[in-house]
Amino acid sequence: DLSIMRTLPNMEVFSPSDYALAESYVERTLSNNHPKYLRFDAMPMEAVSDTIENFDDGFRMLKTGKKTAIIATGYMSLKARKVAENYDVSVIDMYLLNAFNLDKLQDCLADIEIVITLEEGFKGVGGLDSEINSKLKDKQVINLGFEQKYTFKVGSREFVHESKIGRA
Repeated sequence: DLSIMRTLPNMEVFSPSDYALAESYVERTLSNNHPKYLRFDAMPMEAVSDTIENFDDGFRMLKTGKKTAIIATGYMSLKARKVAENYDVSVIDMYLLNAFNLDKLQDCLADIEIVITLEEGFKGVGGLDSEINSKLKDKQVINLGFEQKYTFKVGSREFVHESKIGRA
């Protein structure tokens, strides 16, 4: 869905990681007269962060680390934050996928050597990973997501994440 929406002219793609971002987006939706794609999760999620410093930046730093940063969106921002508790990595919650402040993002990543994109979708087909790959050409970028194949195994979201489904 992200890859399709990113190709449409003037389309703003919004993928909130929690209710606080979704609530903050209401005012923006009412005041900006252009098409928007809102990608909501199927279920309410716990708050990823209590603060949104500048909504128009399109992302927020959830954790600051030294040489590696994880950039995630939606549900995966919550997962990234939890994983990062045990490591010295930065975590960035990207919620405006094609309308973020690139200069500020580059400033936040100035000392970062490796950027990891983390998304709950197929990698390499125009989602978050493609947006980051096209903008951060001076960084080593590792893209994590599902391989491009379908499965007929049935399970919960956690089952899919914990199993080998969609992995090479």
